Amino acid sequence: MNPDITIMIPAHNVEKFIEECVGSAINQTYKGSFEIVIVNDGSTDRTGKKLETLQRQTPNKIHLIHQSNQGVSATRNTLLQESKGTFVLGLDSDDKLSSNAVEKVFYTFMQNPRTEFVYSDHVKIGRDGTPLKKVRKAKEHKIFDDLILHKHFPGHVRAFKRSSIETHLFNPSLKNAEDYDFLLQLLLNNWPHMNRVVAHIPELLYFYRFNPEGISQTQTREMRYNAKTALERRLKEHAIYRNRKVEIAPIYAIGSNGGEYRPIGGWDHIVEGIGSILDKKKVSRKHFNPKLANSN
Repeated sequence: MNPDITIMIPAHNVEKFIEECVGSAINQTYKGSFEIVIVNDGSTDRTGKKLETLQRQTPNKIHLIHQSNQGVSATRNTLLQESKGTFVLGLDSDDKLSSNAVEKVFYTFMQNPRTEFVYSDHVKIGRDGTPLKKVRKAKEHKIFDDLILHKHFPGHVRAFKRSSIETHLFNPSLKNAEDYDFLLQLLLNNWPHMNRVVAHIPELLYFYRFNPEGISQTQTREMRYNAKTALERRLKEHAIYRNRKVEIAPIYAIGSNGGEYRPIGGWDHIVEGIGSILDKKKVSRKHFNPKLANSN
């Protein structure tokens, strides 16, 4: 019999955090069946050895796969292919779950058979695990259908009904923003009422480790470009604007210091060169970056 939930962990050179990550996946309060599938993507540090030790300690819970380094998207695809759960939950290898995350996610799916995607609030933590910020999403969820095409705000925890994503894969050409592209694949099949298949859990179920030194400016620019390209492609595939010409433009605001004008992590849609779809929908810029979006 297949497990209720699969926790999917892609791992690459995370020897400092992998034991804490996997430990949080093992020590769940959920009493039903769940598995942990881990793909070691060609790590060159002690990640692989540590994972083998963890598997020996919990052989009935962990399914470990070693592969040559193929990148994050290919690794996530391997995880999807190897997972057997009715629902699948993603956990990055330097992050961790709350002890009740699987329980909350499973029962949220069970409350509504139409639900295909579940996400929760999360805590941003430092490299040493110190809590930095609680990220709440209840206000954003109220305008989900409008906001999701302008910003990848669901973040973590992210879980999917497996039967809804069997034909979907992560784009192997993307080194980042692959999760936004994957989510758009699923959600736009339900446009314009995407929120009908989405559920938000207003609880802190995920601890996202923030490493300000881990992403270079070049990677940040690449991530923005990939997110923009993915959004453009998915909007065109689903003819959201009925094949009219659409420009996807970054949203800017003056920084809190009063002199810095920079992108604030979202995308506006300019249709046929006229007007702002964002303004027409009355989606406040506070949903993008409250500290920077002080120009409105």
